[in-house]
Amino acid sequence: LKVRAICEDHADIENVLVLAFEGVRVPWTDFYFDDSDLFRCHAQLQRATVSIPVAICGIVKQVKPIKGRAGDFVALELMRPTRIPHGDATVREVACASVWSPDLNAFDEYQPGQRVIAFGMWTAKDPANVQNHRAGSTIKTFRNFDLKLWPVTRSQVCRAE
Repeated sequence: LKVRAICEDHADIENVLVLAFEGVRVPWTDFYFDDSDLFRCHAQLQRATVSIPVAICGIVKQVKPIKGRAGDFVALELMRPTRIPHGDATVREVACASVWSPDLNAFDEYQPGQRVIAFGMWTAKDPANVQNHRAGSTIKTFRNFDLKLWPVTRSQVCRAE
């Protein structure tokens, strides 16, 4: 959080700061992503040849239990930025970042509207199209860009305020 604050106050530091993970050098802008930059984060994770941890900062949309085939989970979902792909107003692209845990109490301290940072080995799925069944809507398809994190420890998620 301290490094983030320094980078926010001094853009020149952000431009030269480089982190190293197991010999891989990563500029700050390719390590730390806020919720307005989730599409770039997704693209970077998809094309990466070496997996590195990244930090995503966003606002909690909801914390919800999930019934899974192999057991129950809890998901902390961040607010989902959207965009309209060039030339197709019937499609809405949605960046969906969520943090998952089999510990059903893992995210009890977080409430909708809180800003959090989640750090770790995020994964990015190929974009998936979901049809919009709402009658009369001009949006026919949602294209979801899923980003998912399964933290190893609770300390990988913290409040950003």
